[in-house]
Amino acid sequence: MDRLSWVGSLKVSSLVVAAASGLLVSLAISLMRRFASQAFATDHPGERSSHVRPTARGGGIAIVAVVIAGLLLLAPQSVPPFTLLAAVGIALISWLDDHRSLSAAVRLTAHGTAAVVAIVECGPIEQMPLVGGNTLFLPPAVGFPLTFLWIVGLTNAYNFMDGIDGIAGLEGVIAGSSWAVAGALSLQPLPTWCGALLAGGCLGFLIHNWHPARIFMGDVGSAFLGYLFAVLPLVWRGAPAAGLAIGVLVVWPFVFDTVLTFIRRARAHQPLLRAHRSHLYQRLVRTGLRHDSVTVLYAALATSGGLLGITWLSRPAFAAIVGPIAVTVLAMMLWLYVAIREKYCCTAPKGIARSKLELP
Repeated sequence: MDRLSWVGSLKVSSLVVAAASGLLVSLAISLMRRFASQAFATDHPGERSSHVRPTARGGGIAIVAVVIAGLLLLAPQSVPPFTLLAAVGIALISWLDDHRSLSAAVRLTAHGTAAVVAIVECGPIEQMPLVGGNTLFLPPAVGFPLTFLWIVGLTNAYNFMDGIDGIAGLEGVIAGSSWAVAGALSLQPLPTWCGALLAGGCLGFLIHNWHPARIFMGDVGSAFLGYLFAVLPLVWRGAPAAGLAIGVLVVWPFVFDTVLTFIRRARAHQPLLRAHRSHLYQRLVRTGLRHDSVTVLYAALATSGGLLGITWLSRPAFAAIVGPIAVTVLAMMLWLYVAIREKYCCTAPKGIARSKLELP
């Protein structure tokens, strides 16, 4: 089979895998909501919440089950077993957190342990793409802590960003689809299958989570997704810098929002680990935008990153120049948009979970 035929086969196969995983996740959630609703925790409106009515939490467990089963079925020889086991461990800890509210120390210990497992088994980040197409080679003394920070950081960032209806699920669809396309074009089955499973699973979940949501993903889903999206660059074969570029670009809106919010709260001497509603996407909702409008905005930003990541495969020098510029401009536009809406639009008081301007 020639290269073109193989690429076509991977593309068709990934579409089938995505469709099957989406159908299974949607069906599983429907059955669980009907016959096993007691298995879900209930998310009551609180300080960090952007919803106004109690809603079942933990639907991401269906994504976890389908993705793990799919990887074991499709790529049993290619999947790093201990890293996959670490992903399951994160899902289990997060499932307990959804039900019992574990301490931050317990959660971070689990995330850190899973990060170390992935680094030892898959290797650390060794190359970093630079503007202009050049590559920076990292010594292990730099690569190990940088990879650890990347994995733990994205695992938590994805969790932090799962605060309004649909935003984490739609990001999963876009990031997973981008990885599936990149994997198919590069003839790498593992990123292709994993991306397709994640995209399809998130799409199936999104049917139940679109505004107004009937169920939330919970930490079990968001932490699991963040961990896998952080690990995918480590299993990329070929040009490591390209894998890292794709990995960052497909999730850049979540990374930017989290880092900016972290810096703002640190400068204001606010507790960094306490629940809050000061992310950019939460502030947009408080100005009166509907959940689905904000979700689509972030999806458009993520799509731009996905396209740039795929472009990196064929035109790395071009993408290495345009990518950072485009992301910087889009990030500044997002920040300005939030600032303008907060200045000129009605913002809900601090005690209101969701702006009263938003229709239920």
